Order: sequence, then structure tokens, then C-alpha cells
Amino acid sequence: MTRRQAWSLLHITPHLGGGVGRALLSLAEGDRLWPQRAPARTVLCLEPPEKSEAVFRLRELGVAVRTLDTPQTLVEMARAHDVVQCETWNHPLMFAALAHLRQAPLRMVFWCHVSGLHFPRLPNALWQQPFPVVLTAPCSLSAVQASLGDGLTRGPVHVISSAAGFERWPVPVERPGAGPARLGYLGSLNLAKMHPSYAEWLVATARPGLRVELLGDEVMPGWWRTRCEQLGHPDLLTVKGFCQDVPQALKQWDVMIYLLNPFHYGTAEIALLEAMASGVVPVVGANPCESDVVSHGDTGWVVQDPAELGNVLAICDAEVSLRKRMGARASEWVRDTFTLKRQHHAFQAIHEALLDQPRQVVDWPVLVGDQPWQWFSSTLSDPNAFVPGQSPVLPRGDALHAHLERTKGSVHHFARCFPRDETLQAWSRAVSATRHEAWTQAA
Repeated sequence: MTRRQAWSLLHITPHLGGGVGRALLSLAEGDRLWPQRAPARTVLCLEPPEKSEAVFRLRELGVAVRTLDTPQTLVEMARAHDVVQCETWNHPLMFAALAHLRQAPLRMVFWCHVSGLHFPRLPNALWQQPFPVVLTAPCSLSAVQASLGDGLTRGPVHVISSAAGFERWPVPVERPGAGPARLGYLGSLNLAKMHPSYAEWLVATARPGLRVELLGDEVMPGWWRTRCEQLGHPDLLTVKGFCQDVPQALKQWDVMIYLLNPFHYGTAEIALLEAMASGVVPVVGANPCESDVVSHGDTGWVVQDPAELGNVLAICDAEVSLRKRMGARASEWVRDTFTLKRQHHAFQAIHEALLDQPRQVVDWPVLVGDQPWQWFSSTLSDPNAFVPGQSPVLPRGDALHAHLERTKGSVHHFARCFPRDETLQAWSRAVSATRHEAWTQAA
């Protein structure tokens, strides 16, 4: 293919919800700003989109959006495009799609929207195939290198954040020049993402009059309120629910206490970046993904335990000018780092190199198995935790919660997508038996 020819790119994605819809919108917006060598983009959703906003906005930017009807359509569309980019976070339907593409000669790219540090892991099959793999956080690359060693992946591995366009984020507002810091949390409120001991950490700081506003979908209605009541602090957390206008909401905070489950699956941490871009000072736990984003003592604080959290909150309350300067540095760094231009040109280089390569056939079932239960097993941190014919051996503590999710590549998710797989059904029933008990114990 010569450099003068137009070319086409097919994005295969399970859906357009959450961060992936936003990521694809960023790529499409980049095409509009830098049209030279921009592809004709098509998005193929493996399940019907639940919300139409991303579909509407993509089509406004000239991107065709379709929902898969038959496996034959998938194969035909993949063959018809010059490059196929899979948006993957170990969704069950992506494994099925790859199985259907086992005989199709293609040029492929995999953009991974989970960190892979914990369950769900990135399948080893990704490192055994020849196409580029794009990770969304530096800590994911470090984990791959530590596990496999340099040069032990067949295809090239890159890091490109799915967060972009922050140069356009509303500028920070002038915040009050005195008084205690106003505190909040933005993001997922489920225990697989948010720290299950979030309330306990806050109580342990012994900060007088401590109140934190939570913005996000409450997947376990009433759970956080009940937990605060049990701790004797019923007014500690105020759950406001899903937020339609995030920039406006962030104007009301000075500090975001962003404590996540140490075993969480997140990677780009867009909610964290939104807060920082708004001039809100982040306080995060010492997890790899958050530590990639926050420079301790410069653009925010990284805390190891409740005692450190208490010290940081005391500093933020007492030194208003310091928290303002820190918020300004955080905003500047996010706006300079997570831009449309940087993301666009990084992917352009990958795609251009791939266009010079011949198409190849990858027999995915040979790499990852041909049964849905094998696909699920490929994402496990401990492959011996789920054995056919046996009850699952679930992890203890904070690592358990990812297995209790109804989506996010859990066994329940796989069982729902593949109802005829008896092994998955048995595993799902066994995990369901512990689900309520685990949530009760967590409270």
C-alpha cells in the first residue's frame, strides 16, 4: 500500500460505554484536526449500545457505527478493512469475535483498556501473536516486562493513554482563600474499584467535621450509607449519584480523596485526570496506576495508610496557598500531557507501520482455547483457582471483589454471554453463593 492511498480502519468494540466511547471520540476528533492520512473509520459494536450519545457524536464526526448481527458480517467487515483495531478489556464477546476471525488474513492492533496488573489479566495470547499491543498505562508495560522480559513478545508493545483532549478542559476556577479543604470523590463506587475500607481510612484520620461527597453510579444502593452508620459516622459520606456536569461539580472541591481497591482493574484513571485538570488536588493510594499519574508532593499526594492521609489532610487544611499551587501544577501537567495531538500522532505511527506489513492469519483458538471457559481462564491471576468440575478457590480480602462483579470480565459475565457452557455456569453459581456473604462481611 502506498502512502498516497486512502485506507480504512475498523474498530471492534464490545460497546461504546464509559471510557472506550470517549477514547474513540478522541481518535475521531484527531482525524478532523489532522486529516492528512486519516482513515475512513468504522466502529463495529459486538452488542447494542445502551446509550446513544457516543454513537451520535461519532457519526457527527464522520465515523460509521454498526452493531454486529452475524459472525459472517464480522468476518466480511474485518477482511474489507486495511486495519482492524480491537478495543479490549477482556469482555467475553471479544474472545468470541477473535475465534470467528481465526481464518481471516488481517492487520490488527489491540488497545487494552484494563491494566492487567490483577484480575482480569491480559491473556498470554496477546504476547504470542505478531500484531501491536497498545497499553494505556506505563505500569502495565512494566508488569509485562517484569513477567516476560524484554523482547519476549512477538509483536511490538506501546503505551498510549485512552485519555486525551484535556487541553480543552475548562480552566480551573479561583477557589476560596481560607478554610478547610472541601473534599470529594469522583468515579466508580463499586468495591472492585473504590477502596472497600474507604470509610475506615477517613474515620481513622480523626479530622473534625470530616465530610466527603461521592459522585458516581451507586451500584450497591445504600451500602456506603450503611457502612458509615456502622462506624458511627452517618454523615461521613454523601452519595450524589451519577454526575452530568463534571466540570461544574469539581468547582466545589479543593481536594479529591481518590482511594482505590489495591487490586482494581482501572488504567487510564480519567476521573482522576478530570479532577487534576480542574485544579483539584488529588490524594491517592500507593497503587501503580495512580502513582503513574500523581507526582507526590508536586501535583498531589500518594499515601500509604490512614495516618499519612490524616497528615496530608491537615496540611491541605492549614496551607491553602500550598494546595492552590499544587492544584495549578496538576492542571498544567494534565493539560500538557493528555492532548489530542499526542494521542493522534502516536496511533498514526503505529497504523502507518502496520500498513506496510502483509496481512497475517492468527488462529486464536490455538492460542487461547476454543471453549468459553478456557477464554475466561486465560484472564486469571491464578489459573488453578478455577478448575473444571471443582468449586472455585476465590482470593481473600480486597482481591475478591473483582470476581463478584456482574460485568468487567467476571465469571458471571462470561456465564451470561455463554449460557451453554456448563463449566462457566457451575463456576458462576458457586461464586454467587459467596457474593452476598462477601459484601456483608465487607460491611
